[in-house]
Amino acid sequence: MSNMVSKIIRFAMPVIAVLLMVAGCNKPYTLDFPLAVDSHDYSINAKAGRTRVFFYTDRAWTITLSYEPATREWASISRTSGNGEEQIEEIMFTYEANPYQERKVTLIIQAGNLQETITFTQKGEGGIDPAMPPFDPEDVLDWTEGSSTADDLIVKPF
Repeated sequence: MSNMVSKIIRFAMPVIAVLLMVAGCNKPYTLDFPLAVDSHDYSINAKAGRTRVFFYTDRAWTITLSYEPATREWASISRTSGNGEEQIEEIMFTYEANPYQERKVTLIIQAGNLQETITFTQKGEGGIDPAMPPFDPEDVLDWTEGSSTADDLIVKPF
């Protein structure tokens, strides 16, 4: 009889232990996503278009756009804020064609005291952007007084 009791105890103990572990875990598991992005840098062609951008947060968030050079706004996003309830956030990034030089826009995502950036670099067709300040050769070149030869040309450092 003691052999039978011993077998029951050896079988029952692991089963009881598993049941206790499962019963002790009554708190639902939630993921902690303070703030994360898939990628910090994207390259886009000169044609107009749009693309989805994903980032992850479980906190209220806002997005601002910063342009380089700061000539004009040429991109937009579908949402500029959210409450973080979805955890996986998706926005649509839309951009105009770029007939000028390469340009960048940075999405600055703020979630509480955390910040992440995503930079889009858009290739250009190579034209001159009329919104850019005109080039003045006097800003980088200086002729010595009273001379007009190339030997007297001084290039100013930037």
